[in-house]
Order: sequence, then structure tokens, then C-alpha cells
Amino acid sequence: EEAGARTAEFTWRPSPTRIAAALATVATAVLLAWAIWQPEAADRATNDALALADDHKYDAAVAKTKDAADINPLTPDPLLVRASIDTEANRLGDAQHSLQQAVISFPSDPQTWYRLAAFQLGTLDDPENAIRTVRGALYLDPHSKPASDLFLNARARLREKTGQSNPQVNG
Repeated sequence: EEAGARTAEFTWRPSPTRIAAALATVATAVLLAWAIWQPEAADRATNDALALADDHKYDAAVAKTKDAADINPLTPDPLLVRASIDTEANRLGDAQHSLQQAVISFPSDPQTWYRLAAFQLGTLDDPENAIRTVRGALYLDPHSKPASDLFLNARARLREKTGQSNPQVNG
């Protein structure tokens, strides 16, 4: 009888410290799952934008890139995709704005500088600005073969346009 009475009296109650630790663990797991899901959701929205652009639905595609940027504002990809969509739609001013915004928002990413410089040279035929811009990519990644090649191509194009053998670029 005494053993039964002792068992009936005992009820297990977790300490407040254990409850707090369990809640912190669950909250951390939820935050980690969200942190993993966000970039994937943004990638899906970006891929949807590209599919819409393939169908020549440019306004809907641009809207999808804005959704992607809202979902994951920590990547330049939506801005870069938006620029390529606007270029395809022959909205060059909008494309240039998106690329400039990518450089402003992600100045430590050499890819943003490179993509703007490539646009300036290849689409706008503006080698002088392309040279200035690609210098940012080369500063951030001095061993970048694509950026080095773009710099040399921009210099060659500037020589063609100006007729000078060694044109100077200010800035």
C-alpha cells in the first residue's frame, strides 16, 4: 500500500528551464526551415518569371521578379533576371535601372558589376561606361577571366569608336 501511495503522489512536471529550452529548440527549427524555404521560394518565383518571359508575357514576368525580391531580398538574382527580361522586351532603360539597382543593393557582389558592364558594352554600345563599371568587378575579383575579357573588349571597342590607339577613360 505504501508503494502505491508514493506512485500516486508523484507527478512529473518539467522545470521552467526545460520548457524554455524546448521552446527555444522548436523556434530555432522553425526559423531554420523558414531560412531554407525562402531562397527556394524566391528561386521558384524567378524561374516562373523566366518561363513567363519565354511566353512573351513580360509584365507578368517582371511582377514575378518583384515577388522573388520580396521573398528573398538577400540576393541580386531577381534584379538580374528582371534586367534580362526587360532587355528581351526591348525596355532598355528599365533593364539598365535594374542592373544599376543590383550594383547599388549588392556592391560587394562582382557579378552585379560585371552584368551591368556587359549590358553597357553589349547592349548599349557604351564602352567608356563599361570600362568604368567593370573596374568594380575587377576590384572585387581581380582574377576574374570574364571581367578581364570584358575590360579588354570594352577597351578595343572604345578604340574603334574614337579612332584613338590609347583612349583615356576618366573615372
